[in-house]
Formats: sequence, structure tokens, C-alpha cells
Amino acid sequence: MVEFDSAHRKVHYPEDRRFRIWIDRRFIYGFAFLAIAVFAAAWIQRTISGLPDIPIGPALGQGQNRGPHGFPGWIRWTHFFNFLFLTLLIRSGFSILMDHPRLYWNDHCTPGTEWMRFTPLKVPTGQRWTAKDDARYISPLIGLPGYKHTIGMARSWHFLNVYGFVLTGIVFVIGLCTTDQWLRLVPTSPTVLVEAWATFAHYATFTLPPEPNGFYGYNALQQLAYVATVILMAPLSILTGMAMSPALVNRMPWFAKMLGGRQSARSIHFLMLVGFLGFLVGP
Repeated sequence: MVEFDSAHRKVHYPEDRRFRIWIDRRFIYGFAFLAIAVFAAAWIQRTISGLPDIPIGPALGQGQNRGPHGFPGWIRWTHFFNFLFLTLLIRSGFSILMDHPRLYWNDHCTPGTEWMRFTPLKVPTGQRWTAKDDARYISPLIGLPGYKHTIGMARSWHFLNVYGFVLTGIVFVIGLCTTDQWLRLVPTSPTVLVEAWATFAHYATFTLPPEPNGFYGYNALQQLAYVATVILMAPLSILTGMAMSPALVNRMPWFAKMLGGRQSARSIHFLMLVGFLGFLVGP
């Protein structure tokens, strides 16, 4: 709630700290339908024909006579720094998002066309409404630096950590390409899709898949998750971040259009953030 005092200055009350996530029902229904369908398929398969077999391939056979053994120091250090930089990027990204807590698939940003918002407020009609009115408070325990109207500092944190994230990723990819560690992460056969489904069917029906050396060897589902993170999500996060840069888009407007526009790039950027969170928690 915003009121004016006797000197006609805006007075902001604690309501700006209320937090609410609103998502367009079409996205909720679509995601729910997809999730129910794949889990139902796994249970139907288990009921009719039993759980599928999972062959022990090169990835699962780590620690045996085939494939790399253990984790070298460069993998441990790149994972540590990737986790550090990614955590700082996510936290500063939340602070940036709270300065305009709405996501769109169109560049017009017409009120009511957002597909997701992190505020209980709807844009009012018939009065002036600016980004300062729309910004939300975020706890410094979650955001970096947190609080409200700190987008300048949040962007500085975000841009500084991007360099560390990219450089660490380059070192990691070079290490994979110059050693036999790529056998652990990169699928070598299209049958990885069949094996990934078999592994998912085990998890979805609350059964642990056979993993003779699960600490060192990754199953097909974990392989696909790692490959998607390194080859798809990380580059797409970088490209969508660049597409939100006014300096770049003004010189190369086709770059943002390639991703559907600046606001679409912003939405994709946020979905990659969700993907990274899922990756950190999942595998």
C-alpha cells in the first residue's frame, strides 16, 4: 500500500515485503499434465512388464577395468568454483528480478500479459505506475545484496561472477576434452535415451536402479543432466544474458529477435536459473 504524507511524499508500508508467486494457469496445467503422464507411463510399464533392465555401460563401469578412475583435482576445483559462482549468480539474479518481478513472452510488457510474477500486486489502471512502484523487497539471506531498489549493486555482482563462471566452465570443458574424463559424462551411444528412461522408471516407482559404483559412475539419466547443463543450459544462459544488454541489442537488434525479443530472453534466462537449481538439488 502506498500513501502520501502531509509533504506529499510517498510512504511505503511493510506490504512491499509480501511475497507471492503467480503463474499463468496454462503453464501450470501443461507442466502438471506432462509430469503425470511420464510418471503414469513408468507405473504402467512396471505393472505390465516389470521394471526394465539397465545394462552396465562405460559410464556406470567406473572403478572397474574400463573408464576413468576417481576424480582428479581439476574436476574437484572446477566443481567447487562453479558451485560458488553459480550460487552468487543465482542470488544476485533474484535481486535483479525483484526490481521488476514480472516475466513476459512479449516486448510490449502490457499489464496483464505476464506469464509469471513474484508480487501480489496487479498493475493498476488509470494512474502512473513505474518500476519503483513495482519493485519488491527480498531478504539479503536470499538475494545479493537483497533489500529493495538495489538493482545497480545486484547487476555488479552478477556481471563480476559471470566472468568466473565462464572461465571455470572453459577450464572444465578443456579438461574433459584432453583427458578420459569425458567418458564419465558424454553419452557414446543413442541407447542412452533408452537407458535414461529405464533409470527414470526405477526412480519414479520408488526403486533404486542398479549402480555397482554409484559414487564414481553416473547412470544415463545423470549423464543427460550433466550434458544438458554443460552444453545447453550454460551457453543458453550466457546468450540470453547478452540478449538483455541494451548496448548489444542496439547494435545488433537481430540477436535479441533470434531469441524472441529481450523479454523472451529474460524469461528463458529465468528458466535456466530454475534448471540450474534443479541440477544442484537433483543429480
